[in-house]
Amino acid sequence: MMVQGHLLEFDRQTIHFYSNTLQAIAAGYLVASVFLFHLPVWGQVAGTAVLLVGYWLLMLLVPFRGHPAGTLEEKVNLALYIDEQVLGPFRDGTTYTWILSSMAFAGMVLMGVFAGHLLRSRWSRGMKVVWLVLWGVGCLAVAWLWSGGFDQWFQMTLVGNWRFPIIKHLFTSSMVLWAAGWSYLLLALFYLVIDVLGHRWVGWFFEILGANAITAYVAWNLVSFPTIAERFVGGLARYLATFGAPLANVGEALNPVGAFLILWLLLFFMYRKGSFVRV
Repeated sequence: MMVQGHLLEFDRQTIHFYSNTLQAIAAGYLVASVFLFHLPVWGQVAGTAVLLVGYWLLMLLVPFRGHPAGTLEEKVNLALYIDEQVLGPFRDGTTYTWILSSMAFAGMVLMGVFAGHLLRSRWSRGMKVVWLVLWGVGCLAVAWLWSGGFDQWFQMTLVGNWRFPIIKHLFTSSMVLWAAGWSYLLLALFYLVIDVLGHRWVGWFFEILGANAITAYVAWNLVSFPTIAERFVGGLARYLATFGAPLANVGEALNPVGAFLILWLLLFFMYRKGSFVRV
């Protein structure tokens, strides 16, 4: 709220209750934590299915404000309508949706919980990699089918138009599975390389980021790292631009890459000093 919701401006016209990923994560964590602490693993799996399928059914079966059920246009859909009614002037003004989409946010967090259960289990490391790969491929396949893959195979269904396209702004259930699928596959890859094969150096660069992820996220919104990088590489970038492609393309990338490296060096300094910002 302070970093992205303009809370410290003390201006009712600019305060946004929801504005970015942090709020989505918070909403997802709230629901997922209740499931984690009060349900067994099978209940968590069943609860995730209920959240994702329930979100799909609500979006496809509930009409709103004179629009037919199943309307999934950019500025006309049930989730956006609910945000408009509940949040009113405190919306962020984008087409991202928040309140109803929290069902999907929770489902996404729970997908991560399942990976945690697997990694903490007594399965061998090799089998953990196999299961992560199977989960990843399975999620991608279901997401593809759910979003309309092989549409000709599913013309006769209970709901009629059963498809739920992969839409990031709505964080549709197929989007959750699509993102989870790739996440499982990447986790399998890094777990294999780092934990199974023992090449810990591979993850060192990313470890610096992960150790102070909150600092990185907040600092990027509070400090203009691109402006700082401009002082160091701006001249070289403008010089390379005079040569045309491909050197001009290299020059264009210097500023964002330089800004990221400055942030990374700040995090590296904190890492070496043992300073970590956590919640």
